[in-house]
Amino acid sequence: MNVPTEDAQVPNRSAASGSDAKPLDARSLFRELDRVVGDLRRGGGVVQQPDRHPPVVADAVHQLAQRLADAAADARGEPRRPVPRLADHALADQLQVVARELSEAVRDTGAVDIDAVRRSVDDVRGLMLRGVPR
Repeated sequence: MNVPTEDAQVPNRSAASGSDAKPLDARSLFRELDRVVGDLRRGGGVVQQPDRHPPVVADAVHQLAQRLADAAADARGEPRRPVPRLADHALADQLQVVARELSEAVRDTGAVDIDAVRRSVDDVRGLMLRGVPR
């Protein structure tokens, strides 16, 4: 994935609003997105093991893709556009594409609410982990 090339820390919008939150490292966010995409492709995915991942995971991955696309559009001052709901087997690719777009927006503007994006990634990761039998 095309992550920011510098060890930049992206200001967290909640920090600007008066909370004492610290800037979050964009690199760690994009590393986690890479892991989610990889897990989806390696059989932790929603299609390869549908009995282990109910449709709610596929829907959450699509919602995450929409949130990433929205964050990238907001950072660039562009209108938000709906992300099409692709077939489950294409969700990892779709997520990778919108994550790359967000990475470019972070690199170009730095005006991304990384904290909100991180929460969305964590929500999807939690759903994926709960769907895997121990």
